[in-house]
Amino acid sequence: MNVCASEISGATAIVEGAGSNACEYMTGGKVVVLGEVGQNFGAGMTGGMAFIYDPQDSFWTVPIPKPCIGRIQHPIGTRCCVI
Repeated sequence: MNVCASEISGATAIVEGAGSNACEYMTGGKVVVLGEVGQNFGAGMTGGMAFIYDPQDSFWTVPIPKPCIGRIQHPIGTRCCVI
């Protein structure tokens, strides 16, 4: 399955990685991705929040809108992170 948290509208999910179309049409809730994401991440996302741990900065160089997507900036376990 290539989709993670598609059409989510209120749940909280923490995943190790996400394939193509993850968070597609998301309208609410929170998603934390602790790994790579596939193409088309957050397509049609109108609400909720997604946080991505991306130490290689591969996701952030892709020129797509990221209005509800946050960046986890500190290595996991080095600082307290309230989601």
